[in-house]
Amino acid sequence: METDKSVKETAINMPEIKSDDKAKAPLLNSSKAIAVTVEQPNRGSKKGIASGDFVLRLFAMGAALGAAVTMGNNQQILPFFTQFIEFLAQYNDITTFMYFVTANAAVAGYLFLSLPFSVICINRPLATTPRLVLVIFDTVMMGITITAASASASMVYLAHNGNQNTMWLPFCQQFGNFCQTASGAVVDTSNYIYIYIYTTRYLHSIHLYNIYLSHCSLFPCNIISLMATDKSGEIAINMAETKASAKGTAPLLNSSKAVAAVEPPNRGAKKGLAVGDFVLRLCALGAALGAAVAMGTADQLLPFFTQFLQFEAQYDDFDTFRFFVMALGIVSCYLLLSLPLSIICIIRPLATTPRLSLVIFDSMMAALTIAAGSASAAMVYLAHNGNDDVNWLPFCQQFGDFCQSASGAVIGSLLAAALLLIIIILSAFALKRN
Repeated sequence: METDKSVKETAINMPEIKSDDKAKAPLLNSSKAIAVTVEQPNRGSKKGIASGDFVLRLFAMGAALGAAVTMGNNQQILPFFTQFIEFLAQYNDITTFMYFVTANAAVAGYLFLSLPFSVICINRPLATTPRLVLVIFDTVMMGITITAASASASMVYLAHNGNQNTMWLPFCQQFGNFCQTASGAVVDTSNYIYIYIYTTRYLHSIHLYNIYLSHCSLFPCNIISLMATDKSGEIAINMAETKASAKGTAPLLNSSKAVAAVEPPNRGAKKGLAVGDFVLRLCALGAALGAAVAMGTADQLLPFFTQFLQFEAQYDDFDTFRFFVMALGIVSCYLLLSLPLSIICIIRPLATTPRLSLVIFDSMMAALTIAAGSASAAMVYLAHNGNDDVNWLPFCQQFGDFCQSASGAVIGSLLAAALLLIIIILSAFALKRN
């Protein structure tokens, strides 16, 4: 049924009937397929969605490019210096900021290359393949953008506040302009993540969902086989036998075959996707819950101490790790509560409303998981390697077990995030009309 025109011809096989009464209701009589013109509904709304996608894509490209340029040009030189030392702060002093520039530049390049696909969606609003391609690559870019923004946000927070437990001192009091510019770049990225990634993901999903509804509004999906098509796009429909017995009755059809509920051939494929969704959801639940427990129980006490000091490392010594535990706990609860909806999608593979609900909330939980995992990954990297430019010293040589537990938790969270992204892509395939 996918077409680029506002109308299309659909062939309907009408069995031969006989009319014995001239005054009775008109009857259809044909043993061959007849062509009827069916107007595709909601074409205008789909074109509006595609136009909104294009505008948001342009805005996001400008925001991503602006964030990359802002961070890449960020530097500040203090007005005092010595004979051998110049006090300079620039973006490549912090590894996370270097990744931020690279990631945003890559996303801006992708958004530029995706504009032709968005134009195709405007000119062909009923086409689902370009939209599905955009869903897949937009999902990947969403992950990259969130990792860059959240990791950089954790470094900006540390630069402003420091961490007394690890003797990581803040430096934004000295390099205020540098920190302000870095904060602005991170906020800019966060804004276009919200405005573009979430909004267009919802537009993609609603677009695919509406196409499915439009497809079923022409002929009931639970009565007719919508997949019995040929290359010309004609659909064969068998109508039930009726009889003309009264004058003035509605048009009747005659057939030697009774109507039977025909199961759409794509039902099996959609059920397979729903089963895969359920299995992946269970795996993501295990990964998220395991990551939260591993981080929440990360603790190490050194065997030596003084009269006044005891050397201990716990997850709540880091604000980022506390956010990690709360975020992964929320994601675990959501995944547990989403299992009944996933089961509904298995039992009713053609139902699109539960699938659309899961896509929306899965996108939110994937973003939260990626944000927590990438921010904690930046902190673990700093704990392992330190940063000589800002005098943040590593401490994993002393607290090796603690760092190992934190690293394992971060890996588990990123695994959960990857599974959620795969689930989102599977949902897009399930929503696509086949």
